[in-house]
Amino acid sequence: MALMTQSWRGWSPSRLNRERVQQRASGYYCWIDLSAFLILIWALLMIEMAAQPAITYGSPVNFARVGHSTWQPQALREDSMHLAIDLDSNVYFGITKTTPNDLPAQIREGVRGGAEKRVYLDVDARARYRNVKRVLDELRAAGITNVTFVVEASAPTH
Repeated sequence: MALMTQSWRGWSPSRLNRERVQQRASGYYCWIDLSAFLILIWALLMIEMAAQPAITYGSPVNFARVGHSTWQPQALREDSMHLAIDLDSNVYFGITKTTPNDLPAQIREGVRGGAEKRVYLDVDARARYRNVKRVLDELRAAGITNVTFVVEASAPTH
């Protein structure tokens, strides 16, 4: 009987309820789970790395459309030399606007920097031939004889 009275003395409904609530309560987390956030950032990084950067100039170049063209993978290299001539007779070496008179020095500097001795010429389809001829003359003065015209491929018509 002494044991029974002993256990009944420590018993109270509020204490029993408090113990039950503590057993059911979930523990506190001291950290934030960032795995979903990291997966999202990783996916965005992969998408960004897979996208090819577009070559942009001061004004857009509308390429000439041809039926039979060849794929030139060397043109996508970082050290390839691109010249662009837009409709307004502006000349761009890479992404910087330049004049045809400055081209020989810039091209020699590019070749010294490790670029191949080939220039990829992005000419607007509506550009005047005399502007293209002037740039080609300056390329010859710089010692460049390999010139590739960048065009837009279209389905061949038969």
